[in-house]
Amino acid sequence: MRKAISNLTHKPEKVLIDGYGLPDLKIKNEGIIGGDNLIDSISAASIIAKVTRDRFMVNIDPIFPEYGFIKHKGYGTKFHMEALKEFKSSPIHRKSFLPVAKNLPTLAWIERKGRIHLLGVQLTCLKYINNGYNISGLKYSLTNSGIIDIILEKNNIIFFIKVQIINNKDS
Repeated sequence: MRKAISNLTHKPEKVLIDGYGLPDLKIKNEGIIGGDNLIDSISAASIIAKVTRDRFMVNIDPIFPEYGFIKHKGYGTKFHMEALKEFKSSPIHRKSFLPVAKNLPTLAWIERKGRIHLLGVQLTCLKYINNGYNISGLKYSLTNSGIIDIILEKNNIIFFIKVQIINNKDS
């Protein structure tokens, strides 16, 4: 919430927040418990936030298929909780959510499960998505040339990305 408010281009006189206020914020603000049921502007913001988040979850599902985001949009379903236990949390999981905090992967776990390259591909995808690219494909096999890890599209231009993990111990 702090980050969203501090990144506003036009600073408002006052901010209404669904939940608790932020007393240390420089902009005047008021927290309203249950504000999404009481204040029309908070209700509208909640709907926009949910739709935006749901679209994001659908867009990143191909990057993190093991979690099934396209089905549950990140809600704590039984399937999602089981995926957290089996695959640990991903870089996009909210670390303050207790089931996620209990399932943070360690580097040793990532190495033991052989997921270093996969994590590299996932982090690379997130970086490109944040820069306005669309993911067109993952793990695309070329007949004689190996595998392209990521196929991207932006402004009608297609980009092919090969992710390479370099072990500093070997260099």
